[in-house]
Amino acid sequence: MTSRQDPVTIFSSFLVFRDKHSVGWAIDPKLRRSMLNVLSQPQQTWESYWYERYLEQLSPLPAQHLCAYLQSVCYTAAKRIASSFSTNTHSLEDLFQAAMLQTDRILQNFEPELGYPLKHYASSVFESAIRQTLREQKEVAICSDCSLLRATSQKRLRDALSRRGLSQEKQFLYIRAWQSFKLIYVPDHPGGTRALNWPSQPVWVEIFNEFNRGLPFEQQQNNPANLEVWMKEVALTLREYLCPTITSLNQTLSGFETGELIDSLVDDAYQHGLDALIQNESAQKRLLLHKQMNSLLLAAVNNLEPRLLTLLQYVYADGYTQTHIGNLFGERQYTICRWHERVLRNLVSSLALWSRDQLHISLSLDVLETMGTIVKEWLKNHFSPSRPS
Repeated sequence: MTSRQDPVTIFSSFLVFRDKHSVGWAIDPKLRRSMLNVLSQPQQTWESYWYERYLEQLSPLPAQHLCAYLQSVCYTAAKRIASSFSTNTHSLEDLFQAAMLQTDRILQNFEPELGYPLKHYASSVFESAIRQTLREQKEVAICSDCSLLRATSQKRLRDALSRRGLSQEKQFLYIRAWQSFKLIYVPDHPGGTRALNWPSQPVWVEIFNEFNRGLPFEQQQNNPANLEVWMKEVALTLREYLCPTITSLNQTLSGFETGELIDSLVDDAYQHGLDALIQNESAQKRLLLHKQMNSLLLAAVNNLEPRLLTLLQYVYADGYTQTHIGNLFGERQYTICRWHERVLRNLVSSLALWSRDQLHISLSLDVLETMGTIVKEWLKNHFSPSRPS
């Protein structure tokens, strides 16, 4: 792989893979123009410059520049770990894509005043994230379904069911069934819990009775086999949640013999993101879907409580920092951060569920990240003072 040399390329290009191997760099035109616009300004380091701009939270561009910059750091970390495997179970591309998911956390938690360069801090986080991912996936892979159900926490289970898009009522029933399962089925041996077998039929009857105890009649089940089916579905949901399929930006575009997602980088992230989701539809159908998605996000924003709507106006219309907004609300900066992240998660969730139901899109982590970009760009366009009324 050719290394990047000049600042423009370093802060505006992204790694391209072919057949699980890195082959070069793809330039994002918008980031390249952004770099050229500031290139004449004297800087101590571009890393520090863009991180300072990131802290101001006036634009998504600084985070994108830093993401491009950290591509090399992440690739080195992934390559170092990949070389330690004697088999090809985990490709370099898979490890790289999994680690890059930590970029937002790196930028949020980095503390430059400690004198530790961003790239060194990022390398440590990337390696730690890769190793943690491998440990979790290995543990999940060697656990039986029954062992996985007993080992998981209720929070993790709830997150997995939510990611799958189940209704609140269905989540309640599945979680109650899981609670009854854990309460009644207690292994009689302390060791070897990774290979637990499913309970016997009499135990399922006890689980069934525990599940129905105290439930309204309309929510009660009439067959212990239903709970067994549910638990197998829950185990599968947990595996998909803990070991998600990583979709590379270099995959071939669906419906086309040539072309990849990475090739479709364009200036308008919002418009491109929508087109990437609905690329296989006709022009007329795409226009209709654009309108539907816009209506969906508009309704979700309009239904926000007043303080959260004001928060979005401060962030995307006025460009205020979280500290400034905290002063206006009389809240701590980290509280404003949590409010903002909660709104983004809810909007992404609404868009993801709509995309799954209307476009039949598999909700992988990469797709959800793309939707996160779509939502942020939509908010920026929606709250822009210059947007058409």
